Amino acid sequence: MNFLKRSFLSIVRRKGKTIILLAIVFILGNIMAYGVAINQATENIDTNLKKSLGGYVMIQADYNALNDAYNNGNEKIYEEYQRMSLDTIKTIGQSSYVKYYDYSMNLYFYQSDLKNCTAESDGAVYYGSSREMMSAKGVQYAPIMDAEEGKINIVDGRAFTEDEVNNGKYVAVISKAFAELNNLHVGDTMKLLNDIEDYNKYDDTSTPTIYASQDVVYEIIGIFDVNKDNFQANSNKNEEKSWLDYQLQEMYNTLYTPNEALINELKFTFEKYAELFKDEEGYDFTSFNQTDYYTPIYVLNNPEDIDNFEKEITSLLPEYYTLNYSTDSYDQVSTSIKQMGNIAKTILIGSIIATIVILTLVIVLFLRDRKQEFGIYLALGESKLKLLGQIVVEVMCVAFVAISLSLFTGNVIAKSLSSNMLQQQLEKNSNEDNGYYYTSYSNYSYLGEVSNEDVLAAYDIQLGINYIIMIYAIGLSTTLVSTVAPMIYTTRLKPKKILM
Repeated sequence: MNFLKRSFLSIVRRKGKTIILLAIVFILGNIMAYGVAINQATENIDTNLKKSLGGYVMIQADYNALNDAYNNGNEKIYEEYQRMSLDTIKTIGQSSYVKYYDYSMNLYFYQSDLKNCTAESDGAVYYGSSREMMSAKGVQYAPIMDAEEGKINIVDGRAFTEDEVNNGKYVAVISKAFAELNNLHVGDTMKLLNDIEDYNKYDDTSTPTIYASQDVVYEIIGIFDVNKDNFQANSNKNEEKSWLDYQLQEMYNTLYTPNEALINELKFTFEKYAELFKDEEGYDFTSFNQTDYYTPIYVLNNPEDIDNFEKEITSLLPEYYTLNYSTDSYDQVSTSIKQMGNIAKTILIGSIIATIVILTLVIVLFLRDRKQEFGIYLALGESKLKLLGQIVVEVMCVAFVAISLSLFTGNVIAKSLSSNMLQQQLEKNSNEDNGYYYTSYSNYSYLGEVSNEDVLAAYDIQLGINYIIMIYAIGLSTTLVSTVAPMIYTTRLKPKKILM
C-alpha cells in the first residue's frame, strides 16, 4: 500500500490521537499567530508614523544648553556663542539627503487700517478689529515650502519668483480669510506699519508712544487657504481647543514675503533703537547678525535618511546648535512600541520552543504505541525512508489544518488583547516634551506631534498576505523540526526485536 494512502488512513482511523495533535498544534499556533500579529503591527506603527511625520530637520540654537551655560556662571554666553553662518546653512542644503530647504525669519508689523482675523479650529471664522500685529514670515525658497508640503494651498495668484526673493521685493502672499475680511485681492496693495515704540514714554491709554514709524507697503501676488486637515494632523491631540484656535488664528494673520524685504525692515528697526537707547547701558543696536533670525528647515528625500543626515552635518554645526526632527515626538512614544515589539518577539520565540518540545514529546509517545505496526512494515520490506515519509505526512497534514484555523483565531485574540496592552504601555511611559522651540507655529508644525491616540490609531492588526505567509512558514517549519526526534526513534527500530 502506498505510504501516502497509509498516512491518510492513519489520520482518519486514529481520530482520538488526531484530535489531540490537532488541539495541541492549534493552541500553540494561536500563541505564534498572536506574537507574529503584534510584531508586524508594531513594525507598521514605526513605518507609518515616521512616514506621516515626514523627513523634516530644523536647526536652531540649543536654548537648553545655553541656559545651562548661563546658570553655570557664563553670563555672556548669549552674546558670545558662535552663530551659524549663512554659508553653513547653504552648505548643509547641498547634502545628497536633502530634497530642498528653506530658511526664514519672522517679524511682526502693526496694522494701520486693516483688521485681524480670529478663528476656531473647527473652521468657523469670525472677525474683530483693533490695532493688532501681523506676522510676516520670510521666504527664501520661492515656491514657498508650506505650499509644497501641503500646509497651505494657494487658491488665487501665485508664489514668488527667484528674482523677487533674491532682490527682496515687497510682495506678499496672504490668507484667504484675511483677504476676505479686508476686501483685498491679487494685485492690490496693503499697508502695514513698522513702528518703533518708546517704552519709556506712554500716552493717556498706557500705550507706549511711537518714536519712529515706517510704512511697509506690499503688493499682493497670491492668496492662500490653510489646509485644516494637515493643520489638525500636525497639532497635538492633547492640546486645548483654545490653543488650536490660537495657532490657526496665527496662520490666518500671517503673510509670506521674501527674507530680504524683512531684512530691510529689521535694519530700520536697529537704526532707530540705536538712536533711542544710545545713552543707556546694556543695549547694543549698532549691528546685527541676520542669521540669528533665520530658522533653516531641510526636507529630506526619505525620513529614513535622518540618521545619516545627522552624521554628515554634525561637524558643520557650531557649538550650542541642535537638530530638531519631525520624528522627535515619535521618539517619545517609541519606548512603548519597542516594549510591545519585544514582548511579541519573546512570545513568538517562546511559542516556537514550546511547540518543538511539546510536539516532539507527543509524537514520540504516539509512535511508541505503533512499534508493532512499524515492525510489520519493515519486516515486509518497506524502506525506512518511506516510513519516515508516512510520519511526516501524518503530522504535517494535521498541523496544516490546525495552523490554518489558528490564523484567524490568533488574529482575533491579538486584536482584542494587544490594544489594551499597548495603551497601558503608553500611559506608563508617557513623556512630556522637555525641549524648547522658539519659532512660529508654521515652522513648529514641521516638527510634528504624535499623541497616544495617534499610536493607537496606527496600531492596526490585519490578516494580510505577509502575516499568512509568516504563520505558515513558522508553524510548518517548527512542526517539521518537531519530527526530527521521532524520525531518529523510527530509524533505530529493529523488526526482529519488535516482533519477537
